[in-house]
Amino acid sequence: MRVYNIVQSVKGGCGKTTFSIMLAGFLGKKENRDECGKTCLVDADFQGTSLIHLFIHDENLDKTAPRKCYLNEKMRRYNSYHNYVREYNGYDRIFYYVPSSPEYVQKAWFLANAQMGYIPHMAYNIFEINLKSMLISKEDSLSGEIGEDLTNVIFDMPPSSDGYSDIIKKCIVNENEGIRKSEDIVNYYMMVNLDPTHLYSTIEYLKQILRGTDQLPTHIFIVFNDNCFIENETQTYTLFEERKLQIEIALKKENISENNLKKIVFLVCPKYKDYAQEIIKGHTLCELTEIDLFSDNPIKYLGEFGSSKMRIVNPGTFYNLIYNK
Repeated sequence: MRVYNIVQSVKGGCGKTTFSIMLAGFLGKKENRDECGKTCLVDADFQGTSLIHLFIHDENLDKTAPRKCYLNEKMRRYNSYHNYVREYNGYDRIFYYVPSSPEYVQKAWFLANAQMGYIPHMAYNIFEINLKSMLISKEDSLSGEIGEDLTNVIFDMPPSSDGYSDIIKKCIVNENEGIRKSEDIVNYYMMVNLDPTHLYSTIEYLKQILRGTDQLPTHIFIVFNDNCFIENETQTYTLFEERKLQIEIALKKENISENNLKKIVFLVCPKYKDYAQEIIKGHTLCELTEIDLFSDNPIKYLGEFGSSKMRIVNPGTFYNLIYNK
């Protein structure tokens, strides 16, 4: 069994990459690795990635070492996955990650195609073939580089949607595409801040997913972050409750089945504000001292769709939700 975790939002700056790293660290704890295997974080934000800089500064890169390759280089052409995968080992966490290139020329190729709304059909085909090769082939794959016990794959997606991110979601969610097996789990994580405009855009996006005819993910986690200007935690929590209720009221008005609505789980993720302050200082993950980004539980509150109150959760509760236990 494999667990695919797709982290996305309808706009940038909502904490997708931060949460993706938190999730990788949570699943990379020793007790979780022993029970459910290894974790790999895949950086699918080809247009605006910053992932590699969160792990290491440019000046700390060994210029004499063999050059490491980036995912967007791989996805544009047919070649091996050798030398693409990096390992993170710190804070008693071990996980793997495949970053996209932060170089402007590499990002510009994807950005230009997305802005024009035109991507050559051959580029789409190569991208889809390479994606499937990465996830399901025996040798030229993440499993070939990391090991057969790779269970958790996290995709840090670009904001909104483009042709490439649509291919990733299509190939992973729908079983008839050949990647997802019947026993596999697919989780969506929709990152939402407290901005009303962002909230309404997220609601419209959720309507499209839940009313669609395509196969749905196992869970749709709506993740609120605490990176707001309210110092009082009680007031912040009240705002999260209000946003949760707004989403529920809007979706209940639609012609959406009860089973589909039950796939939605609301989460509140703390530490965003503290983390943002550390990153502003120029710190990488390896240098964080003020906060524990890789805490035992990246989630503080949880609420099922239609529940009257959100509740404080422990690591085991979140772990069981990820694996649909």
